[in-house]
Amino acid sequence: MYFVVTINVGRARAKYKIMPPQMTGDENFERVVRVQQNTLEQLILFLPSLW
Repeated sequence: MYFVVTINVGRARAKYKIMPPQMTGDENFERVVRVQQNTLEQLILFLPSLW
């Protein structure tokens, strides 16, 4: 799931013409990036709990 979310960020970068390392710009792009960041934050807790 995380890889799909990361791919969506890449697609959003192309769609809204936001060049890396820029993280701000179009409001919809910022939403997509925030979804990725929230998922990454939750993975830190979720993956160790599986172990």
